[in-house]
Amino acid sequence: MKLLFRYVLGFFGVGLLALSGMARDWDEIAASGVIHVGMRDLSSLARDSNSKEYPSFLYEMAEAFAAENGLRLEVHSVDSFAKYWTKEGEILTQTGRVATPDIYNAIDFAAEAFTVTSSRQKLVHLSPYIENVELFFGTTDAPLREYKDLIGKRVLLYESMSFYPVLKAELEARGIPYEIVYIHQKEDAVVMLTPHVDKKEKVNLYLFPASETTDGKLVYHYIAKKFADVSINDSLGIIFRLFSNSYYTQNLRPYFPVNATRTELAWGSSHESRVLNEKIDAFIERYKNSGIFSRQLERYTGMSFGDYKALVEMIE
Repeated sequence: MKLLFRYVLGFFGVGLLALSGMARDWDEIAASGVIHVGMRDLSSLARDSNSKEYPSFLYEMAEAFAAENGLRLEVHSVDSFAKYWTKEGEILTQTGRVATPDIYNAIDFAAEAFTVTSSRQKLVHLSPYIENVELFFGTTDAPLREYKDLIGKRVLLYESMSFYPVLKAELEARGIPYEIVYIHQKEDAVVMLTPHVDKKEKVNLYLFPASETTDGKLVYHYIAKKFADVSINDSLGIIFRLFSNSYYTQNLRPYFPVNATRTELAWGSSHESRVLNEKIDAFIERYKNSGIFSRQLERYTGMSFGDYKALVEMIE
């Protein structure tokens, strides 16, 4: 009977989770024999469904967690970053409402690069796995060195990501004016939702609305093709992208830190899944101490964990 129960839960997966209306904790996960993990298809960092040899750094890490606990890993592809923070159609990181996002009715945890912020910690349990510095990046032919160099430039961002409010706060603290321009993706290009003329005396913030599903990894393409001048990403994300794509290696470079605050990148899970959260936190600590984390990081970036930490400290 127990084996039958495990089979039924594993077979129906997301359907049963969604019907339950709440996040699972460890007893239910262990009984099902399956761990449901949310990931965006972001090439070598989060998930590359097209590569068997390099399925991604975070995928292999999640796979190790599943294997350690005798579970089958089932990946649920998430097509929009905003879905990680949405409850009943409301994007919680924008409204300030404290609730568990709906997606945790369908996944057990998100193996993602969530920047740890106090507002996100209220919504989900965050399990940090690496330190991070948020960096501006752009093309190699016009490097920017400080905030005043952003004036008159087009800065491409996603409204649903933490980079946007962080940048706004930094600009306002420095008294640098900015103007918001909403955009959307059309094929592989960027198109303005309403006519706009760039302001030479302001920073032009080109924003993908939180309501729009966009392919996050294309931001590098947009900058390389000069649809915009500069964007922001995590130091880890930039290193992954430049290492894995020779075109970006030749045409893009990091500029300078967004601020002097060092952050962390983390997985996310529901606060309700307390035993699962404890197991994830303990696994990450063991995984990093074992040296496997460093070897996997080097396989995907050419840089060991020690080298990465030294780089982050140097950038900051």
